Amino acid sequence: MPAFSMRAFTLIELLLSIALLSIIVGFSVSLYPQYGRGAIETDFDSAVDAIRYAQISALSGKDGSDWCVRFEKSEILVYEKDSLDLESDYKGNNRKIIISESASFSGINDVCFDLDGYPNRDGKIELKENNDTRNFFINKSGILSY
Repeated sequence: MPAFSMRAFTLIELLLSIALLSIIVGFSVSLYPQYGRGAIETDFDSAVDAIRYAQISALSGKDGSDWCVRFEKSEILVYEKDSLDLESDYKGNNRKIIISESASFSGINDVCFDLDGYPNRDGKIELKENNDTRNFFINKSGILSY
């Protein structure tokens, strides 16, 4: 028996390891874009979610009131039309969503939905952040498109 025994990877073990690593990297790379989203995409999703929340709250008759969304510099306000007190904190069903400080809105700066889910105005809302812009539209029926 030799004094020492040499142990090494065989060519098949090496090829299987490389193949397995390639598969893992392949899946990881395909999933990466959804995690590498910019701040404007996150803020845009927050604005769309706020509009949908207000419309669904109005349609469901939540607290028997119209629901509104107001777009301001670096924040989105979602509130019951009859209960808005700008001096108080947003408590209960009212919400304040903080977005990037560099984000700004133009076009419609507020919209309210009645108990039938119809907006009080229609038009374009534009979100600008640095050199990037996203647009979405609310029509008279309350349908949001982007």
